[in-house]
Amino acid sequence: MPATLPLGPAWQGGGTSGVDGEEQPPSPPAPSAGGGLLLGGGNCPDAQAVLDRTNQYRAWHQAPPLQWSRTLAAASLQYAKQLAARKCELVHGAYGENLQRVGGFPKPDDKCLVAIDAWYDELQYYDFNAKDLYRDNWGKMIGHFTQLVWRSSTTVGCAMASANTPVTFPGGSKVMGGCKVIVCRYEPYGNWADGGYFSRNVWPREDA
Repeated sequence: MPATLPLGPAWQGGGTSGVDGEEQPPSPPAPSAGGGLLLGGGNCPDAQAVLDRTNQYRAWHQAPPLQWSRTLAAASLQYAKQLAARKCELVHGAYGENLQRVGGFPKPDDKCLVAIDAWYDELQYYDFNAKDLYRDNWGKMIGHFTQLVWRSSTTVGCAMASANTPVTFPGGSKVMGGCKVIVCRYEPYGNWADGGYFSRNVWPREDA
């Protein structure tokens, strides 16, 4: 994991972010109605489901809903294409970015929702009672989850890209499978490397 400055945005495995640090950010307008590609900018056929699931998880942690950003979705699409061209290698290109790779045989579909659920699953590793919420949690691969529910983030845009890749089965036989990489970018970005920011922006689940 790259080194981080005490008050810099932190990087982790598949997700990074940073934030303005407001303790009570204003709630953004409600997400506009629509589905799939109608949200614009990206190419996830289930974009509305991605936004809805994201905001469901955020609501459980008392975080305001995000709006869809065509600009962020378009940037996510361009970067996803770059990663797909590298056999879906996960290399970060920006702060406020979550990445997810899916691969195998048969080739994965083009939906993006699987990434949101995978990122939220990192909740199980996050200790809300830690003495320092950043230093005591960061090494446990929780950065995708914390960016997902980061309270000061207000917009998100997601996209995906895929590639054909060979898959080798036990015994040595090979078939053509594939991989896909899903990219979501958030603004303002979260995961500032300081326990105070984590305390203000990552709240315990309270949905009962």
